[in-house]
Amino acid sequence: MPANELLKTIKQIVKDTVNAGKPATILYGTVNAVSPLSIKIDQKTFIPQSQLQLSRNVTDFQIQMDSADGTKTSVNVYNSLKKDEGVTLLRMPGGQQFLIIDRTGGYSVNGTGVDGSASAINLSAAVLAYKSTVESVAADYGMTAYVPLILAVMMQESGGNGKDPMQSAEGEYNTKYPKVPNGITDPNYSIQCGIQELHKALQIAGCKGPGDQPGISMALQIYNYGPAFYLGRADGKWNGCKTWSQAAAAEYHNATGEGDPLYVPHVLRYYRISNTGTVGANWAKLKAVGDSLLGTPYVLGGNTPHKAMDCSSFVCYVFTHSGVKNMPRCT
Repeated sequence: MPANELLKTIKQIVKDTVNAGKPATILYGTVNAVSPLSIKIDQKTFIPQSQLQLSRNVTDFQIQMDSADGTKTSVNVYNSLKKDEGVTLLRMPGGQQFLIIDRTGGYSVNGTGVDGSASAINLSAAVLAYKSTVESVAADYGMTAYVPLILAVMMQESGGNGKDPMQSAEGEYNTKYPKVPNGITDPNYSIQCGIQELHKALQIAGCKGPGDQPGISMALQIYNYGPAFYLGRADGKWNGCKTWSQAAAAEYHNATGEGDPLYVPHVLRYYRISNTGTVGANWAKLKAVGDSLLGTPYVLGGNTPHKAMDCSSFVCYVFTHSGVKNMPRCT
C-alpha cells in the first residue's frame, strides 16, 4: 500500500470512527505464519489473512533509483513480514478488518560501546535462540559491543532459519564447506565465519563503535558486497568508495550486478542507534518536553497543552518547543 493510500485509509478510519462514536483500537501482535499470513494477538486470538490489510511498511515493493549517468534502475525492496516479528495493527470500525501499520515490539537486545549504544529490534525467536552463541563467539573477536548488530545481520540474512544463519558460506573465512549459498551445514560454524566477516568489514570501514552510523553503514555494505566496495576492484568495474551512500550502493550494483543495493536499510530495520552525538541530544530534548505533557487528556482536535491535545498537536508541540524543529500544526 503506497504512502498516500495508507494516509487515505487512516483518514477514512478516523472519519468512520468519529461518525460511529466508537474509539479506534490499536493492537499489538506477532506474526504466527507468513503463508497464509496469520497474526497472533494472544494465546486464543489469531487474525487470518482474509481480515488483514497491509501498509507498504510490511510488504515487498519496487522503487526507481537514479544512477550517476542519469538512467533509472528498478530495485526490489524485500520488506515483507517474517515469522515471529512484532506488528502494530489498527482495528477498523466494525472490528472485522485490521490494518497492519508497521513492525513494532518483538524481541530486542541492547548493547553499549565506545561510540554510543544500540539495540537489535524486532528479532524473531529463531534469531534470539542464537543470542548466547553469538555473545560467546563475539567475545573471542572483541565484538561484544556489536552483538546487536550481529543479530540484526542474522535477522536480515535468514531470520535465524536454516543451517547457515549468517549466510557466510561464500565468505573468505569458510574453509570447511562448499562456497555456495547455504553451503555451510553447521549453524555454529556459520556464526563464527559471519562474525569474522563482519569484524573485518568494521575494521575496513574504520567504524568507531556501535553508535557510529556512517561506519556501521559502510561495514554492512562491505559485508554484503565484499571489501571491493570500499577498496575497489581489480577488474576496473569499481574504483572504491570511502563514504557510504545509497547512491554509491546502487552504482556498485549497477556496475557489477552483485549484491543487494538496499542491504543497509534492510539490516537497519532491525538495528537502532541511540544516545550518540546530535541524535542523542535531540532525543533527550524531545523526551523532556514529551514527558512534561504526560497526563494530558486526548481530545480529537485539541490543541491546548496539559488540558486537551490530539496526536498531531502533541507531536508538533514537542518538536517545536524542544527546539529540534519548528513544526506548525497547520501548514
